[in-house]
Amino acid sequence: FLTTGRPSTDNVQHIESTVERDRMKNFRRHQLEDDTDMRTMIRTSRPYVHSEFNQPEYSRNESNNSCEAVPAANMIRYKDQFYLIPLYVDRNVTLTDTMIDQAKQLAWVLAGLSTCVFKMPVETMHLFRDIDSARIAFNSNGALFFNLRYFEQMSTLCQLLFLVVLATAFARSVNVYPSTYCIRFDTNVKNAIKPIIINITQSWAPLGANHLFDVINSQFYAVPAAFFRVVPGFVVQFGISGDPQQNKIWNGTIVDDPVLMSNTVGTLSYATAGPDTRTTQLFINYVNNTRLDLLGFAPLGIVTTGLDTANAIFNPTPGRIFVSSAILPNHIAE
Repeated sequence: FLTTGRPSTDNVQHIESTVERDRMKNFRRHQLEDDTDMRTMIRTSRPYVHSEFNQPEYSRNESNNSCEAVPAANMIRYKDQFYLIPLYVDRNVTLTDTMIDQAKQLAWVLAGLSTCVFKMPVETMHLFRDIDSARIAFNSNGALFFNLRYFEQMSTLCQLLFLVVLATAFARSVNVYPSTYCIRFDTNVKNAIKPIIINITQSWAPLGANHLFDVINSQFYAVPAAFFRVVPGFVVQFGISGDPQQNKIWNGTIVDDPVLMSNTVGTLSYATAGPDTRTTQLFINYVNNTRLDLLGFAPLGIVTTGLDTANAIFNPTPGRIFVSSAILPNHIAE
């Protein structure tokens, strides 16, 4: 059900069909049909506002109680949202910690897919868990409903997804990226004996955290790199590799994460040139720069050791690209 096709502007009818279980069993045969359905759904989608989902339950739709139009009357909306995505649970289902963990993982994947692949607002994504159905459904307004029961088929699903574009990234997002990890930067900052250790938390900024994990593991910092911008009382910025080839490889941008944490002292955020322009450049906040929160800078980690080292970085021309301190080859600890 993944596609990178760009939707056309043709007029289309609202979708009132469901991707049934047999489509997963016969993925090759139905792939073209699924792609067509997805393009049609994208063209007919609209943003949903949270006020539409504030009721604890919904009235049963007598002509359609399968979650294609609205959750059935026995569905209850879970109290919290996962990356802005709501979860509906059948009254007869016992909600477990495992289900909550699954909801968090699947919601994170959907939040990324909604922006990067589906090109639709994250508010159109919904999760549900019932007794016996196992499907993905979407209603006539383009809202997608993903059943947590698909986690029971995840091993099969991951194998099938290798048939389509971005399948590898999708499979890795479910199984590989750590929820937390630490990066250690050794430096040649004068009189500084501590390395800079930064703890990255995936839930703070999932797309940014996973992107940095890939950058680090590509040996981006295997060659010493400069802290190229130092502004006392504001930030220290870095993230340009000492290897020009690495800069070419990682020149692409990633979309923004929602700002879930504040840019307080010691937090790490991506530098940007506008919306959805994050690459590899990062900065550490010297002070509480909470005004950056409203500008879309989403922290993804915090310095746990060596903040004094970061503060000791010297720039004879503050704010300009000229420093003598450098990041030495680093290593990562999960």
